[in-house]
Amino acid sequence: MKSFLSLIFLSLYFSSFSQFLSCDSVDYQNQPGRSVIKYHYVSNAATACGTHPMAGDSLYCAINQTDYINYALCGSCLSVKGPLGEVVVRVSDMSGIHGMDISPKAFSKINDTSLGSFEGSWKRIACPFALNIVLWFDTGSNSFYKKIKLFYQRNALYSLEMWSSKSNSYISLLHTQDDFYVIGADIDTSSAGAVMNFRATDIYGQQLIFPGVLFYPGTQTPTFQQFPFCNSLSIALAASDEGVLTLFPNPANQEISILSKGGEILQLLFLDIYGRIKYVVSRPFDIITIPPELPSGVYMVIGYTRQQVYRKKLVLKHTN
Repeated sequence: MKSFLSLIFLSLYFSSFSQFLSCDSVDYQNQPGRSVIKYHYVSNAATACGTHPMAGDSLYCAINQTDYINYALCGSCLSVKGPLGEVVVRVSDMSGIHGMDISPKAFSKINDTSLGSFEGSWKRIACPFALNIVLWFDTGSNSFYKKIKLFYQRNALYSLEMWSSKSNSYISLLHTQDDFYVIGADIDTSSAGAVMNFRATDIYGQQLIFPGVLFYPGTQTPTFQQFPFCNSLSIALAASDEGVLTLFPNPANQEISILSKGGEILQLLFLDIYGRIKYVVSRPFDIITIPPELPSGVYMVIGYTRQQVYRKKLVLKHTN
């Protein structure tokens, strides 16, 4: 089945999006942070980010209200530096006015715990953990008011959108102060078991599509997907190149046929020779049309299935 530009073709030239951060940014103010850093014994109580961390969670981090930036850093990873070295933590909560709370285990890697606190520095980084994103519907969700949350995203989120069949477009969801996204009755009134489609955008403008998510309150849905590192070349190096993904003709002009032996392709990324994402196709069919705005050249095409990531080199030659 042919697919022309009518099916969610996204041309993502990230440097032109002023609302997104560049890969050179260190934090939301484009500068490292400094805080009084204390160690904190973690309980299982609900946090400002809407999580229930396990007692003794070594990744726990709470930052003060100024740096918390109205929950924008929830789920983000920080590299915290002290006299003994650096440690990676994940923002789970908001602390008092003093600065930053981290777990005793994390504190011990960067300073002597007998000190109790010290002034140190931190910077935001991409989470290095080998986990895929998980979606979770709050237990109190119902047909007229649903709350959904993402866990384990590599980069901080810019937005979460839901596909609406009424408007035939994605609708941005309200982000609450406990780091949930709200689906009100004006967007959806479906009951348990309904199938939903979501699109997540990180702070660098990178997007993931989560199709076929079943709505059940209190349940988790693994996505088998993760945001690329800011330098998108890393995902090209990590992807499999075992002949599972076939693109033809190659070299190509305007149309490409896609054959995947590794399952249905959910998303294709076109990376230039510098590893920069130049074009994204979501839920492509067997044949896709390449827009003329994509210059002729050599590209690494990354294909996402639900369980694996594949790559294939493509030579694009536009002809008049």
